[in-house]
Amino acid sequence: MTPQSDYAPVMITYNGYPQLMEEESNNNIEFIQTRFISTHGSHTGAIDIRGSIGSIKLDCVTFSKTVAELSTRFVSDAFYGNVMYVSGIHDLQYFASQFIVHCRSDSDTPKLAAQNSLDFGSDDYLIPDFQSSMVISESGSDSTGMGTELLPFSSIQTAIAMCNPKKAQFVEKQVDMVYYPISVNIKAGIYEESEIKIVSERITMKGEGIGNTTIQNKDSSCILSIESDNTFCKMEIIGITFEQVIVVASIGDNALMMIQYGEINLIQCSFKQMNSITPSNVPFIRNYCKNTILSQVSFSNSNFNSFNSISAIEVVPGGGLRLDRCQFINISGASVIKAVLSDKFSDLIIRDCKFHQCVNTLEGSIVVTNSMVNDPTISKVQQILVSPISTFTRCEFTSNIQNGGVKFLGNYFQIGFVQCLFDSTSTISYSDGWNNPNGNEIKYYSFGGCTGNASSESISISTTGSLYSSIIQAINQKTQGGQSLLTLSIGQGTWQDDGLMIGARSIKIEGSGVNETILMNKATN
Repeated sequence: MTPQSDYAPVMITYNGYPQLMEEESNNNIEFIQTRFISTHGSHTGAIDIRGSIGSIKLDCVTFSKTVAELSTRFVSDAFYGNVMYVSGIHDLQYFASQFIVHCRSDSDTPKLAAQNSLDFGSDDYLIPDFQSSMVISESGSDSTGMGTELLPFSSIQTAIAMCNPKKAQFVEKQVDMVYYPISVNIKAGIYEESEIKIVSERITMKGEGIGNTTIQNKDSSCILSIESDNTFCKMEIIGITFEQVIVVASIGDNALMMIQYGEINLIQCSFKQMNSITPSNVPFIRNYCKNTILSQVSFSNSNFNSFNSISAIEVVPGGGLRLDRCQFINISGASVIKAVLSDKFSDLIIRDCKFHQCVNTLEGSIVVTNSMVNDPTISKVQQILVSPISTFTRCEFTSNIQNGGVKFLGNYFQIGFVQCLFDSTSTISYSDGWNNPNGNEIKYYSFGGCTGNASSESISISTTGSLYSSIIQAINQKTQGGQSLLTLSIGQGTWQDDGLMIGARSIKIEGSGVNETILMNKATN
């Protein structure tokens, strides 16, 4: 960079410029997978080369709406290129196919300009416009491919790097403020990929179906993430199997799929591990966003490190998640889903999902924590309106090997169960933060038409010599539904277990006599 760097965002020149160059340089400069977005300069919107610098190569460099300011006003005898401007004795040497590889631009013509050539734009073919559709095939090539049906790329990473990175909020002209949707079509095959960073604001990645199109992580624990400047990304991923191959030994802020920004929808996809013997320290998905949706996604035969509290899906503070018609089969770990809901509209909505043969160490296939602090200055109704919610509709929890069902931790919040099925291996439980009048009221109204496979059972409750020492504990540990009966035989004594949550279940309560067993509501101030 030089004091003349206002000519362009990147200026490459020699010491002493603008004095005459005494001898040619022999430098080797490369730009690899670099993005210029809405950048400006006087002679070019991106790269300005002055003098005989040596070899300068652009590889997978994208230029979105870069502007040479000389193109916006009349200046007599002005030379400019909206992408690159070169000057010097050998300026035209930089415009050669061996130096400009897989570059794309939607900037206005002329994109390329040389001081010694009056034919502005004649070399623009070296940096063609972005494509709205990319094709990837195992038989393709990253070196000779163009991302078309006839000349596909061989790697997803190359195709994604060449997608339009335009950010609508940075564009000045009203006509350019529309979004640019991109479709990335991945043919059947197995693709070993390094981390794929999504740079486009509107993009669809579509495979040829579960079991046909498979993406494996090659040299990184993460296979897909959203680039940090792509905060308004909207992305759909359809018909792809993601296979976790690399299992890292250390834990950290990482996942096979990192969803840090935007609105991401996964449709008809699957997740699995190549080798489930060694527990993984990296979840399948770590989600930071409120509007992530998984529809018809299956997770199977996977093992996560429960000692390090790793789950298959982790929703971190600030995030939410919606699951529709998903399946979780034979998942081992701390839990299948671990969600920390901490903000307004950070909801966990689960519909028509199945949890089967799972092994969990955190007391539930799904562990939901509400970490949003209740505001004492507002009413209970107002607090409920701004708090997260978690609902389960027509979900099934069956044949789980250890700690199936749902566990609620942290502060109480609105929950709901509608037409769910729990067998004898799965329960619904709550932390101590729910043992108060408000929490008990929420639990009381949270069940609608749920059923269970657990057979009718009779249990004893007493202060000594019994597995259960409180009525609340006995009810919360059982999942009998309308078709089976839970009989509670309560021993002698005075029991202050008020606010008992019966829900849509069949429960029979038997005492030791009207003067022997007394149920009393707790005294409150």
